[in-house]
Amino acid sequence: MLLFQTVPAFATDDDNDNEEPDYTLKGGTVTSMEAYSEMGKQTANSLGLAAEYALDQGDVEKSIKWCKLALDKDYTDLDIHMAYAKALQEKFKNQKVKDPDLLNLCVREWLIVYRTEIGPEKNPSFHGINPLGHFYEDEDRSIPARAQIIALTGRAPKPWETDAKFLKWVNRPTTSVAGKIINNKDQ
Repeated sequence: MLLFQTVPAFATDDDNDNEEPDYTLKGGTVTSMEAYSEMGKQTANSLGLAAEYALDQGDVEKSIKWCKLALDKDYTDLDIHMAYAKALQEKFKNQKVKDPDLLNLCVREWLIVYRTEIGPEKNPSFHGINPLGHFYEDEDRSIPARAQIIALTGRAPKPWETDAKFLKWVNRPTTSVAGKIINNKDQ
């Protein structure tokens, strides 16, 4: 004999629990993340989280837009710079014709994170050169940033190399050669 049948309070009928709900507004349909980040109270942290979420969902342009908004509100947040660098790197990776200005901006953002040039843990540096070396670096950010700089450019900046000198090396002119293969039988 069954006296009570309990159903968990979190049980739902639909199978897509991970899908983000949509809200229909006068201008069209927006996702809940758009509603939160564009219509709610915007803080640098909330915009940074929205940018990371957009990047995880594959929307690189929206992620870049939200990172720029977040950096306008708080330029000293290294997590936002890291999210911005990830979004720029993803955009650069997806380009068929590589944009050198985008590469420069992406590497510049990774350099800010790698050398901890801003924020509360800011290293005492002069144009990216730190006289104390890497004694006071934020390893949770600097190690991945160094790996991404190497992936983009082929090498990490030397300790005595300024940011400007490294970026000049990154944007060095490349030469291309074009030619036509002629078959000897056609001559």
